[in-house]
Amino acid sequence: MLNALPSTVHKCGQQCVLSSEEIFSPNKIQTNPFLLPFECNWSIVDSKPRGYRTPCRRILYSLDDIEEYLYRTQSKLSIKFFVDGVLTRFQPVIDDYEKKYLILNDLSNGQENVQVPVYNDVDNTKPDNFTYITKIRPIDNRISAAYNDTNTTSCCDCIDK
Repeated sequence: MLNALPSTVHKCGQQCVLSSEEIFSPNKIQTNPFLLPFECNWSIVDSKPRGYRTPCRRILYSLDDIEEYLYRTQSKLSIKFFVDGVLTRFQPVIDDYEKKYLILNDLSNGQENVQVPVYNDVDNTKPDNFTYITKIRPIDNRISAAYNDTNTTSCCDCIDK
């Protein structure tokens, strides 16, 4: 694998990421955002501490170093696509063999940047039809008041039936 080769001494610049990010579009993300660096030829270096190997094979161990690299190379990637925790799960919890429980590929019907899959391991029942919205729309005075409330803990007095 190309990214497993040792780094060569050079001054990092835009040429380090140009070919790796050729088809990357930050406007339409359809995967786990933490997987995006791997699609652009980054890799994980499992060591203590955990590091990231850049497309030009340089190893970076801190988010500050990664952010500086992204800036220096004018990368299309953002620091928000990188994590520094060793417990971060890069693969979905549902394995390939459990894909049989997938009943809907995208609950949002393309309205979100990342697809929202729906799984049901009990039966093949799909969610009832509804209108998916990306912004809160007040439909009566109680919900309008909750919508305009600046407290982060505001909620409605709805009752489940």
